Amino acid sequence: MREIKGVQKTIIRPGNGVPLQLSHGSKVSFHYKTMKSDKDRTVIDDSRQMGEPFELLYGRQFKLDVWEQVIQDMTVNELSSFTCQRDLVRSYPLVSKSIRDHLKKKKNPDAEIVEGSRCCGSSAGFGYEDLDKLSVEGPDLIFEIELLKVEKHGEYKSEVWQMTPEEKLAALPDYRIEGNNMYQEGRYSEAADKYAVALGCIEQLLLKEKPGEPEYKELEIKKIPFLLNYSQCKLCLGEYYEAAEHLSTVLDIDPHNVKAYYRRGKANRKLWKMEEARKDFSKTIELDPTLQGAVNKELHIIDETEKEHHQKMKAKYQGKGMFA
Repeated sequence: MREIKGVQKTIIRPGNGVPLQLSHGSKVSFHYKTMKSDKDRTVIDDSRQMGEPFELLYGRQFKLDVWEQVIQDMTVNELSSFTCQRDLVRSYPLVSKSIRDHLKKKKNPDAEIVEGSRCCGSSAGFGYEDLDKLSVEGPDLIFEIELLKVEKHGEYKSEVWQMTPEEKLAALPDYRIEGNNMYQEGRYSEAADKYAVALGCIEQLLLKEKPGEPEYKELEIKKIPFLLNYSQCKLCLGEYYEAAEHLSTVLDIDPHNVKAYYRRGKANRKLWKMEEARKDFSKTIELDPTLQGAVNKELHIIDETEKEHHQKMKAKYQGKGMFA
């Protein structure tokens, strides 16, 4: 067993005894419990309580280097305790925040993430009171780790946050196919989620490019089919505001996109934005006259809807002098 400076290891339960064959990109899954090295061994985090093990991609410059170091000498099914000196674990509050935020968003995509305030040289402000306190105290920490399994790169399907830029780009066609299949089966919500993952990949890739450059524009164009498909799912789910918003994004990228005008027209009609809907349908015909029939049906629905609404209002206020 290698000696790691500043780390004291205690084996609680031996593993299978087979040395790990770790290579760049290997995924190591383990449960962990993080404790202060006080007399009460105060628990900070417990992955079992969080509901799922942690997955570390070996060799990808994880923010807490000591975890990569200690797992190297473990074997599958081993449970060991590692007492680490404070200099090795100063980044733990940031790592813990990232994990907590990720799980919070995973359980509830609409959950609010508190960014906190880390300015003026202060290390406090992680959005979690216990982590703010831990950052100020800077104690030695104890990690109780149970190693569950190791998978080589290529043996597992990476989540978006685990992917390299090249892997994100290569995954886009698969996300599109999977989303399209779900849509054809009427699984609109699942299809929308799949398209959203693809859009998330592209947004992350855009962060590495300079706006206006050819690479940036190329990625922007790649967003269009996913935005159109995502919006179509939202139309089917009756979520018209979100559909219209994303279709407007398409038109910001491609001002001549016929599908975006037509679908936004339908969304605006459902939102009772009749004049905006008429403008969208007018633009649709201007760009593609072959859609005249489909547009006429939509315009007829608008006319009938407005007529019915007018009649209802007239009947409601009949005799009150509000209608001639």
